[in-house]
Amino acid sequence: MSDLSRALSICTDEVQHHYRAMGGSNQYDGFMNWHIPAFVLLIYQGKVGSDLLPYRAWHKTENLQALVKLKLEDTEPNKETLEEYVESVTSQIPRFKNEKEVSQWLNFVKEFNLAP
Repeated sequence: MSDLSRALSICTDEVQHHYRAMGGSNQYDGFMNWHIPAFVLLIYQGKVGSDLLPYRAWHKTENLQALVKLKLEDTEPNKETLEEYVESVTSQIPRFKNEKEVSQWLNFVKEFNLAP
């Protein structure tokens, strides 16, 4: 497992933990599980505040953003690893059994230019 792959996994777990620990108070209207890996990918690409996620995904998450950025900053950019990460997430999204979640993730990936 590459450093980037390991860091992406750790960051995804951190973001997921953040939203789960905060429960309803920090899971904003329209929250979907695909927002978690999308959050990580956007920070990795330096697109904090991107309109590819709802405003509330970025609102009051400055500490979380800083943590993710710190954990990713010493990793080597690697398109293959990013593609593997996207493929892994894509394979897991359907288990939420929400067609809207699947289609929104796929649209995000297309916008992000990492379609599997």
